[in-house]
Amino acid sequence: MNNLLRALALALALALNHASAVVQRGSAKSGAVGSTVTPTFTSEAHSATDGSGTAFETATNSITISGSNPLLIACFHAEFGGIESLAVDQYYWRATYNGVAGRMFVVTNGYHGGTGNTLLRCYYWTAPAAGAHNLIVTLGDGTSDGVNGGANELSVAAILLNGAAQTFYPFRDVAVDVSTNTRTSETITVNSAATDLVVHIVAAAVTAPGTLGAGETSRSLANDGSDDASVWITTKPGGASTTTVSSTGWANTFPIQGIAFSVKVAGSAETTTNFTDTYIRANESPLSKSGVWTSPVGNGTITKVDVVSNQAKGNTAAENLAMVNSPTFPANQRARMTYVGAIYGGVGVRMTSSSVASGYLLSTANASALQVLKITDGGASESYSQIGADILPSRNIIAGDLLELEVTGTSTTVLNVYWNQKIIGTRTDSSSPFTSGQPFLRSFGANAFDSGFEATSLPVRLP
Repeated sequence: MNNLLRALALALALALNHASAVVQRGSAKSGAVGSTVTPTFTSEAHSATDGSGTAFETATNSITISGSNPLLIACFHAEFGGIESLAVDQYYWRATYNGVAGRMFVVTNGYHGGTGNTLLRCYYWTAPAAGAHNLIVTLGDGTSDGVNGGANELSVAAILLNGAAQTFYPFRDVAVDVSTNTRTSETITVNSAATDLVVHIVAAAVTAPGTLGAGETSRSLANDGSDDASVWITTKPGGASTTTVSSTGWANTFPIQGIAFSVKVAGSAETTTNFTDTYIRANESPLSKSGVWTSPVGNGTITKVDVVSNQAKGNTAAENLAMVNSPTFPANQRARMTYVGAIYGGVGVRMTSSSVASGYLLSTANASALQVLKITDGGASESYSQIGADILPSRNIIAGDLLELEVTGTSTTVLNVYWNQKIIGTRTDSSSPFTSGQPFLRSFGANAFDSGFEATSLPVRLP
């Protein structure tokens, strides 16, 4: 009887917010909205669980992709798990649709775990595969059981939009309002255009939801009817310059977290610079991909990176470099590699040019340590100076780990280090810093070191 009363209370609360948009747990709903707003909401899927065991660290929801210019957006909110928990440090969260990894663009605080817990994350897929396929959110490498096995709460909510920009980064702006303190409301203002659709995510852990701000429509609610991690997705037509979304009236029991982003309309121009390479092709020496990579000349000790068996591999036992030649990147950029296992393999940003091999490098120093290095090409020789102390992930670095370096600033360069999508260190350089350049790869030794490279301009996601 208690569960029935909780469910009725939840349905009533949603009806009071937007009677026409109530979404019951476990349902899938379709239907376009007002013709004056593009992009448009098409369908949703969601789930919410609470229990003990590995089954509560994976969520599977089926959603059907249809219509023109589709954009799939999914967010999850968990109580435990991820690389912030030593018990499960061997793995990390991921989200796939039809087996394709989503691009994470928000990672921030959930309701539990304090600052930096990274238990609230959002992903997107432009032009996802048509038809009905599974959206899977899981804690693990996709092959192993026993990741944690303890108690956990996991809520996932997803919406499909049509008429959305099909660019690499389809958002005009992303903003968050998060807190580690209990509170009753959250409010976010994002930059927008009148042709945008603003998506609002509210993450909480109470049975009865709050009240949405004016003009918002409920789209998907993942809440199991008890005080557990939940995700609520709403939408609102974009304003001509900014749009404000909010929710109020929550019980002052847990932190309430908010995310908002403006989705651009189909046909919008690309506003980010991006480059990816999976190395899935015939062997190359040097790494080229039809000229989009180049081998920096630098001093005479530098040699090339090759592609061998679909991985980036050093050509010699000495210094091996490869720089993204095209497209040209702005100063603020990030570069990420998928670690294979070789020591002294790394990813870099702001390499000066194909003839001057200076830049900032994130490199493995051994199985348990990362270093941020400043490479200065002097022509006849090349010097490496470490910026700050070693950065120590909470477990050894293993094949499949994501290593990422992000750079901003000019007079003082700020370098953020990410390991498996979580920031684990920041370093600065104000002594003749490098202010522009290109992403690059580097290894010291003739070993395979990267199985997937990505570089983007900022912002692509929020840390």
